Amino acid sequence: MNFDLTAVVNPAAGGMVRLCLQDRCEHWDVAGRDTSTSFLTVKDLTSERSVEVSALVTDAAGVTAFDGRGTAELKHYPPEGAVCQEDLYRATVRAAVDGSLSTVT
Repeated sequence: MNFDLTAVVNPAAGGMVRLCLQDRCEHWDVAGRDTSTSFLTVKDLTSERSVEVSALVTDAAGVTAFDGRGTAELKHYPPEGAVCQEDLYRATVRAAVDGSLSTVT
């Protein structure tokens, strides 16, 4: 799952990000990541389907800058040579300032 957080994260403000896909979450420091390529990997996603996603962004003072939820539509990507040797099911969601997370097609 790829998350595009460029519209809602200000790297200069510092802070933390919490990304969730279904019941699995990951936390990271804003200063340590590129917000245009943030991702969360869950190995047991094995079919095209809708999944619940969420993202929480807080600034360095702990104030919530973004708290969004949405549904992502996983699509199947077959193996592609030596680089990708197994089927993948993935989606990209984009965070909007209105608090939504929507699938990017």
